[in-house]
Amino acid sequence: MVLNLRWPEPEKRLDQAADATHSWGGVWVDSLSPPLLFGLVGIYHASPSCFVFRVHHESAISGVPCVSSGELISGCDPPGRCQPSRIPERCVIVLKDLRDSNSSKFQVSEFILLGFPGIHSWQHWLSLPLALLYLLALSANILILIIISKEATLHQPMYHFLGILAVVDMGMATNIMPKILAILWFNAKSISLPECFLQMYVIHTFMLMESGIFVCMAIDRYVAIRRPLRYPSIINESFVVKATVFMTLRNSLSSIPVPVLAAQRHYCSKNQIKHCLCSTLGVASLSCDDKRINSVYQLLLAWTLMGSDLGLIIISCVLILHSVLKLNSAEAASKALSTHTSHFILILFFYTILIVLSVTHGATKTVPLIPVLLSVLENVIPPALNPMVYALKNKDLRHGLYKFLKLRGCSPL
Repeated sequence: MVLNLRWPEPEKRLDQAADATHSWGGVWVDSLSPPLLFGLVGIYHASPSCFVFRVHHESAISGVPCVSSGELISGCDPPGRCQPSRIPERCVIVLKDLRDSNSSKFQVSEFILLGFPGIHSWQHWLSLPLALLYLLALSANILILIIISKEATLHQPMYHFLGILAVVDMGMATNIMPKILAILWFNAKSISLPECFLQMYVIHTFMLMESGIFVCMAIDRYVAIRRPLRYPSIINESFVVKATVFMTLRNSLSSIPVPVLAAQRHYCSKNQIKHCLCSTLGVASLSCDDKRINSVYQLLLAWTLMGSDLGLIIISCVLILHSVLKLNSAEAASKALSTHTSHFILILFFYTILIVLSVTHGATKTVPLIPVLLSVLENVIPPALNPMVYALKNKDLRHGLYKFLKLRGCSPL
């Protein structure tokens, strides 16, 4: 027989009650682990200010007769005063033995995504702006793909990369937003372990793919500014295909160890993730065994791939700026900078959020909402922002948009 604890308030969770040390009738029930708590006892509330425990598995503790099935362990005297009865000493001893021997054998079958920490009572109001951002991301990127495919003047490597970026953006947003909206609208917080690990893999793959496409676009702009005469021979259809295949293989293969390592961990206690999505750190925090290898690989992935991508982008931007400043004509320099401003804005925004998100992970205990909100926005704002920035800043793309919308009489912005 296993005794369970639950506070009167319905918001309190079983694992919160189990984390403390409780005293009943002079006998200490020491830190019962959640695996022993779930499913073995019935829990009933007699009044708002007390709790009642009813045992309904008489043979739960190796046949040791602690109390009879259905017996109340604690009772409440009206009006709502709790008077716990003494728990037999042998029950507590066997409980401790079971906790030590069986907790490591228990494996949770699903995770619970709690949503935005600290604002559970009104987090559903966030569904409206998030849903609008998601719809904007889908519609804007689909429109970009249609314009690029239909406008012959946009059949160039630069716009091919932009089309690939649109596909990546839609995948990145679609990977997380349906589940987040389901949590906010329908309270559908449970997610199976395979689904959670798959979401982790897709998040890492698309995030790395976004970074890789930015590198390809930076190389494209570098060659266009530094080697304009050789640009057609270097940046061609073959280069686009090879770069896309390389980035896809690099990012998809390097992300495989993330869910594999997570699946090898043992989740034997808490299954609640204080997040809207299956973040690597959130899932790893639930593991009962050593998770250092997960953290090491996470850092290795960040520094080797995304770090090298950022380094290449910075070098190309510096070289482009150096070449532009060397132009004799101020008008030519201004035109060149205007052509590449949209690319620089998107790169700056993408990596700034990543850096801020990495820094704010240290604030998870004091202000846990900040990293959760940033990680969600990192997956939904760039997909919505990228096509808008390019459509506003790129003359050819803007002209194609006017033609598509049958607004040829409108002058470019």
